[in-house]
Amino acid sequence: MHNGLVMKKILIPDIPEEEQTEVVKLLLNIISQQSEMIQKQAEEIQTLKDEIARLKGKPPKPKISPSTMDSALPKKKRSRKERQKREPKQLKITETIHLKVDSVPDNSRFKGYRDFIVQDIRLEPYNVNYKREKWRTPDGKYITAQLPDNIDDHFGPNLKTLILYLNYSLNVTQPLLHEFLDLMGVKISSGTINDILTEDKEDFHHEKEEILKTGLHLSDFVVVDDTGARHSGKNGYCTHIGNDVFAYYKSSQRKNRINFLEILRGTHTDYVINMGSLAYMKENEFPESLLERLENVSKKGRILGDKDKWNDFLKMMGIRKENHIKTATEAALVASILSHDFNEKLVIVSDEAGQFDVFLHALCWIHAERKIKNIIPVNDYQKTVLDSLLEKLWKIYRDIQLYQKRPDPELKETLKCQFDELCSSRTNFDVINDALSLLYKNKGALLLALEYHAIPLNNNISENDIRAMVQKRKVHGGTRGANGRLARDTFMSLKKTSQKLEISFYEYLYDRVANINNIPMLYQIIKNKLVLCS
Repeated sequence: MHNGLVMKKILIPDIPEEEQTEVVKLLLNIISQQSEMIQKQAEEIQTLKDEIARLKGKPPKPKISPSTMDSALPKKKRSRKERQKREPKQLKITETIHLKVDSVPDNSRFKGYRDFIVQDIRLEPYNVNYKREKWRTPDGKYITAQLPDNIDDHFGPNLKTLILYLNYSLNVTQPLLHEFLDLMGVKISSGTINDILTEDKEDFHHEKEEILKTGLHLSDFVVVDDTGARHSGKNGYCTHIGNDVFAYYKSSQRKNRINFLEILRGTHTDYVINMGSLAYMKENEFPESLLERLENVSKKGRILGDKDKWNDFLKMMGIRKENHIKTATEAALVASILSHDFNEKLVIVSDEAGQFDVFLHALCWIHAERKIKNIIPVNDYQKTVLDSLLEKLWKIYRDIQLYQKRPDPELKETLKCQFDELCSSRTNFDVINDALSLLYKNKGALLLALEYHAIPLNNNISENDIRAMVQKRKVHGGTRGANGRLARDTFMSLKKTSQKLEISFYEYLYDRVANINNIPMLYQIIKNKLVLCS
């Protein structure tokens, strides 16, 4: 609707190619570009309208999914193995009650019992009073009996596990947690709940960092992505790194390559200057005059222990311009990462965000396809051209998947030629040609799967994993203190990793909180899985 009038879509008629003059071609290109620009502006306007509505306390425009009625397909019959996998586990019987028949006719025969299982749950306080013996020795000192190893304050491991699980796994906010526990008769303050969720979690933080270290050392690939994560009232970011067996989340205020490299460096804080870091600088057009100053240092190799020492080193070398500091810092971080058990054959799969373009980098085909898919055709001819290009692109995609399962040198060369042929094809529309040129520019990253057969062709793993952090943000908002942000990242990492390893997150939490330690360290389980698969 516009000023009370219905805006009708103008359809551009198909014009035979032999009848297209240079002016007609130019006009069609302009129409195509304007259509794309209008579509983007419409999306931006709607985003701004939604934001204005939110600030006014009104609901944004609802997102209505298209009907799936026409696309409904008969459900695939599950195999016996799949059915067995989805069947519920054997119920553990807590109590058995025998029920007798009121009256039994004479000469009746007892035929056993008919089971009728009722599932129920008890939610009630369970308060234990430890009566600790207290003795006074002849010299006037007092000896008091020690508490059990898993008791270190006035709240037991079951309660702490429940608080951790409800908050980090089920997204129950701290105020609702306090309300729930108060109704249950548990006398606990809001501050204590916050402490249980965020304080003294060093063992959990260590286990999380070891997960990343193990994953980067032994995996064939990782998939990465990021999303927004507010902290201390400011917009920030959360980066996800993971694959089929682990997930790692790390929040920060920045979203650039230095930040990503610092995450890959893990718990290390060093900056390394050697021949490798010098080579990185040369590849990124570092000034020759500055390279000469660093050459003697790089031959001997030098390690700067922390950020302060690194900044002092940059000043001493006369590296003061922002872009030069950026390149030198990236180079020193790359060299540091490679010196700490980093798998040099590890492939990093991402969308086209520039900060992830380090080491062996592969691109997501779904994001690459959007360059063509998002083009708005202005007539049936353009639609036909786009449909044909997309069909060819996805045929190459499917053939690469087949190649990864059964590598064949001839098929490999054929796929490369097909990709070149697709990208070099030209149409009468500049928008389509530009999209094909961008596709060809990323050829190396898109066809890396022909060299490394284990890597996925998309970053779906990361996009699926990062939804958990998005849900967390929508329910809880941002974090305030450093410990809160660190705890959120840690427990989200441990939760998602437990799920990938098919370990109950609740049982994992209780095992750690109660100091039982029957469940092995998650990074050890990951190590065993990755070594077994290699």
